[in-house]
Amino acid sequence: MDKEIFDGIMEGLKEAIEIEQGKRKPISVVEIFPEPKAVRKQLNLSQPKFAKFIGVKTDTLRNWEYGRRRIPATARRLLYIAQKHPEIILEMTNMK
Repeated sequence: MDKEIFDGIMEGLKEAIEIEQGKRKPISVVEIFPEPKAVRKQLNLSQPKFAKFIGVKTDTLRNWEYGRRRIPATARRLLYIAQKHPEIILEMTNMK
């Protein structure tokens, strides 16, 4: 086994033990993945433009923003990328 892989596994096990013992708080999904409205505001895009970019209907985006519908994992990943690297999103939408 590669040492880097082994070290990663060991670190994960240590974290799991610390969480179980109450020494560490588990990371919530909210901490990992941003909310769609926050990302959209960061990019300064309207709901229709942002919805078009991520490939959903405006009503779907609104439902996500208001918490009426669950956001699929693939969309959450795209939101994460949009938050961390907004220049990529803006370049792709030609809205700089």
